[in-house]
Amino acid sequence: MRPIIRGPIPKDETGNDIIFTKYSRSRRYLIDRIGGYCSYCERKIEASLAVEHIQPKSREPELELSWDNFLLACTNCNSTKGDTIVALPDFVWPDVDNTFALFTYDDSGIVKIPDNIIDDNL
Repeated sequence: MRPIIRGPIPKDETGNDIIFTKYSRSRRYLIDRIGGYCSYCERKIEASLAVEHIQPKSREPELELSWDNFLLACTNCNSTKGDTIVALPDFVWPDVDNTFALFTYDDSGIVKIPDNIIDDNL
C-alpha cells in the first residue's frame, strides 16, 4: 500500500480554506494531490473514482464535508466498507501511516507483513 499525502485543506485564490458545499467537489483536489488511484487497493482508475468518506457520511453526518475525512476509492473498495463506523486506531491508513514499512510484496504480488513487525493482534 503506497503512502499518500492528502495534505491540508486546499486554499482558494485568496488564500482561504476552501469550504466544500458538496463532497464531490473535493474530487479534483484529491486527484491532484494523491493521483488517480484507489487509496485502498491502489488500482489506477481512469473513471468512476469516488470521494470516499473514511467515516461514513450516513453515520457521521458532521464529517460529510470534512477534508480530513476524504480519500479516493474505486467502486469496489468504496462499497465494501459501506456505512460501517471505523475505529481509526484499528487500521493502517495510507494518509497517516508509513505503509511502505508495514507491507512487503513477494514476486507474485502477494502482500505480506514483514517479519520484523511485532503486533500482539496478528
